[in-house]
Amino acid sequence: MVNKKLLLLAFAVMMVVSVGASVLLPYYGRVTATVVVVPVEGVVRSFSSDEVVVGEDLVVTLHVNVFDADYYAIDEFVPVGWVVKDSGSASTNHIGHLKWVVIQDAVDTTYTYSLTAVSGGETVVFGEYMFDGMQTVEEIGGQSIVMVFVE
Repeated sequence: MVNKKLLLLAFAVMMVVSVGASVLLPYYGRVTATVVVVPVEGVVRSFSSDEVVVGEDLVVTLHVNVFDADYYAIDEFVPVGWVVKDSGSASTNHIGHLKWVVIQDAVDTTYTYSLTAVSGGETVVFGEYMFDGMQTVEEIGGQSIVMVFVE
């Protein structure tokens, strides 16, 4: 006998993934799914939250899928006025930038860093990357806008 609750939950998760919304289930309450789709080759950004309060930290994760690239460079621009709390493994040699460079034997990985919001409003996080074999730099995909509230 198929467990109807489990089947309903699986269907709801499929619907959430396909439409990017949340679903109210009678047995499980509201179910929300966050899906990070990483392209065959590329870099995708995700946030710990799409809303923070001034003084709170935002954790940013970059999901890197190199496919068959051997080397790459990533450059994230720190939003004006934000403070880098933890740069993770990034280079901070250039003010306002977090950079990662792999010069050989690249593998799929994730990079995580955290920023502290210092002023309210909508903030755009922007970055770009380039893998070997690419002709131009590409913008990092995924989440890019975070709303900062003042308490």
